[in-house]
Amino acid sequence: YLAEQYGAGQLLPQSIAERAQVDQWLSFIVTEIEQPLWLQAKHKFALPQDKRVPSVLPTAAWEFQRALLALERRYRGQENLVGDTFTLADLFLTHTLTWATSMKHRLPEPLVAYRARHANRPALARAAEKEQAAAQAT
Repeated sequence: YLAEQYGAGQLLPQSIAERAQVDQWLSFIVTEIEQPLWLQAKHKFALPQDKRVPSVLPTAAWEFQRALLALERRYRGQENLVGDTFTLADLFLTHTLTWATSMKHRLPEPLVAYRARHANRPALARAAEKEQAAAQAT
């Protein structure tokens, strides 16, 4: 919704075929890459102490690494995940890979380069500034 409403036509491709690829990537990112990270986060700090199950952490790390291998096979080092422009899929993947690095996961070199390239986009810096200003205002 946000990409369609406020993305000025820049985050979602016009082509139906490319839009389907973006949707496919978004599903993969959320279900296969982000899910084990969130599982780790819940059992490290988000859940109440008595609900945490530390024994799931190695399995979640294994799931994440397995998903990264699948991602690396499909990604093939191109500038963007779909077509020639930055899309919502790139935004999601950059955010998720940044989260993974903050959790001390090692990324394959092509994904390190991908994340660095997109994490240095001027729009991301502007968004981070707005987020920080909003946090300080409360």
